[in-house]
Amino acid sequence: MFRVQVRWLATAMLLLLGSGPALADTHALIVTNSAYRNGVPPLAGVLRDASNAVAIARAIGVPEGNIVRIGDADLPALEAAFAGLIGRVRRNDQVFIYYSGHGGRQNLPQDQRCAESLVTVEGRHFPDTTMEVVVEQLSAKAEKVFLFVDACHSGGITTRAGGAGGALRPKSWSGGDGRSCSVPVNLVTRGLKATRAPRNLLLVAAARDDEIAFDSDQGGLATLAWTKCISGEARDEDRSGGLTAEELRRCAQNLLDSQLAGHPDLTPPHIELQGNGEAVLTLATTAEAASPAHTLADIYNRRDDRRTVTARAANSRLKIGDTPLALEVASSHGGYVYVLMAGSDGTAFDLLFPNALDGDNRIDAGGTLRLPRRGWAVTAGGPAGTDHLLVMVSDQPRDFPAAGMGPAGPFSTLPNSGARNLLRQAMPQAAACPTCSAAYGAAMLTIEEVP
Repeated sequence: MFRVQVRWLATAMLLLLGSGPALADTHALIVTNSAYRNGVPPLAGVLRDASNAVAIARAIGVPEGNIVRIGDADLPALEAAFAGLIGRVRRNDQVFIYYSGHGGRQNLPQDQRCAESLVTVEGRHFPDTTMEVVVEQLSAKAEKVFLFVDACHSGGITTRAGGAGGALRPKSWSGGDGRSCSVPVNLVTRGLKATRAPRNLLLVAAARDDEIAFDSDQGGLATLAWTKCISGEARDEDRSGGLTAEELRRCAQNLLDSQLAGHPDLTPPHIELQGNGEAVLTLATTAEAASPAHTLADIYNRRDDRRTVTARAANSRLKIGDTPLALEVASSHGGYVYVLMAGSDGTAFDLLFPNALDGDNRIDAGGTLRLPRRGWAVTAGGPAGTDHLLVMVSDQPRDFPAAGMGPAGPFSTLPNSGARNLLRQAMPQAAACPTCSAAYGAAMLTIEEVP
């Protein structure tokens, strides 16, 4: 979905939203079209998609009171729902949009292209160009925009048709006017064009823009698979403590492949990600000892890349017991600076700054901070290997001691079993912290400890 929008949104996502912290919230708009009229085939399973979409919204931290559900939306109702969402969203909020229903593709000779659309319940089209404007307006304010589209051709903006037979129904309708350009390849072949999307946008598409997505009596196949994965079936493959969109996609794709493995007439559609597939959407359900470097990478990959943070080390190689660490940190936005380290032994997280000797971690917009300041120092203590440092500048203070950190001299430390607690503090969810802003910029660097 949004191949045009993904390229075009890059400019919108770079807009700086002003200085100063802002409290933030998370919003969800869930649209499910099932009882189609005017000759458009109904989709009985979509009735079940609403509850599954609510489960996804809760898992990513949307408060119950911020979930808006719209069923069987005609074109005016869909336009009003998006306008209402745009009106509710404030600076640095996060947005989740879910759509399940028919998608369509039609040739537009005047534009010399095949246009994708969401199909409203009376059989009209909400086109990709209009959706483009909606996402632009949301992205100009929101810190993250997450779209999940369970429809055919959703890798373009919605759907394509073809007879699946049996209990599966293609979620595609382009009308009977002969303008359809729907030629689904998962009845024959496969293909994908690489695109680059901004990190502030994540699209989960139930099918590529040339594939069919399917409805069943239990609901949309992609939605069912994703819900199972985000509810506990996905594996934390890198042992970071968090589940990224890509880890969830692989889990959901495996479930979908297994479900359709024996079908004689089609190959499974490809659940596709566009945008920031490395973003953490929820925490892993297991509490096994994590890989601290991967946990810090999760925090880094969840950053708001409209906020530029740079971190430079005076020396990238530190002699154990001798060479001190020296950092220079700069930030485009004002906020609070934190320096977290996954040490070379891979067993713990260390909070180097702020610390018991230096608690003033404010930085001004456009400012530079040189660490350490007078009164404290960090010297390589071994073993030989690679230290991973994360420097984050957050809108609001983060309570890392609440993750369970204990003192280590003037610094704080947390065993790798506490990775999920660390992620909770670094990336607070609105449902758990309605007065928090999750927005932050970040930089990562590595330091070699040598004998």
